[in-house]
Amino acid sequence: MKRILFVGLSAITTFSLTAFPVLAQSQISPSQEISTTFTTYKAPASEISPNNLVFLAYRGALGSKGIPSYVNLLQAFYTGEVTAAQIVKSAVETNKLPVEMMSDESYISAVRTSLL
Repeated sequence: MKRILFVGLSAITTFSLTAFPVLAQSQISPSQEISTTFTTYKAPASEISPNNLVFLAYRGALGSKGIPSYVNLLQAFYTGEVTAAQIVKSAVETNKLPVEMMSDESYISAVRTSLL
């Protein structure tokens, strides 16, 4: 009986701690300036987003150009065998992206970030 009571109370405590997180707010005076170092890439409607390109590569859509798929893609990226620029180049070669994307550093950077 004690075990059931202990498990029940533990479950209730755990649920209450995870179900109602504390909302923290910070106060910033109007004179403070907030700056970020992130640049946002906004893809045109006819273009594949960097996240979707990485997803396509992960699923093997660029395998014909030598880009590995699934876990092998991530391993090759982390070891330096595959770069974000190579993925973009492969997508251009398979007509998934326009040629201009090969020189778009913000797009390549967004692909790199998606691989991390």
